[in-house]
Amino acid sequence: MVVRWDYLLFQRRYLLEYMNRGFFSMNQGNFVRNGLVWGVDVGSSASYSGSGTTITDVVGSLNMTLSGTYTYSATPPRLSFNTSQGGSTTNAAALQINSGTIIVWARPSSVNSGFRGLLTKENAYGIFLYDNKLAIYDWGNAALRDTGITVGNGTWQMFSLTFSAIGTGTPSNNAMLYRNGVLVMTTTLRLNTQATTGVWLASNKGTQGFVGDVSSAYIYNTILTQPELLAHYNATKSRFSL
Repeated sequence: MVVRWDYLLFQRRYLLEYMNRGFFSMNQGNFVRNGLVWGVDVGSSASYSGSGTTITDVVGSLNMTLSGTYTYSATPPRLSFNTSQGGSTTNAAALQINSGTIIVWARPSSVNSGFRGLLTKENAYGIFLYDNKLAIYDWGNAALRDTGITVGNGTWQMFSLTFSAIGTGTPSNNAMLYRNGVLVMTTTLRLNTQATTGVWLASNKGTQGFVGDVSSAYIYNTILTQPELLAHYNATKSRFSL
């Protein structure tokens, strides 16, 4: 067997360059990567330069396009939104998941009345605020699933949703909503359709715009456990002086 040392050195150099660009620059020893299919992080130069309308997907090639009004700040790294359109991807097959996990780091303001999308794929899955309270919407059953917990308080928080078999039969108690790695609600989530749209950040298909700051978001095609979500929170919270 002939060893291509030049190729191996190229691969090593590429990996080091990618790491130096920022995606793994945080203390992410416990950051779960298995099953990760999409991710954006405005604190990484590999994902966002600090200007422009493109946030690069650090996992694959499903980049997000920003629209409407937003501003970027470096400390802590964030995009600030004010009921405008947010960011969106195409409706790629990798995002059409039946079971999985979504995570978003955000700092909601206190003026998120009605439905406000944090990280959503309309008619499939998503995390919302409803009247400043953490919630999801069950499109298959046309039902609000509300935790009753007020999170529109100007503090940085990590919101996570896990779900299983949303497109199979009539699921029940198949979704779990977490705040800072702690379970706050077990509920039901049923798919309506995957055909409507891609993933939206800080809105729901360009409407129901979120008011506040967003720093990063991730989607997995696997169901993360509570210890894994808590480890994710602990590995990333120092960015926000938590």
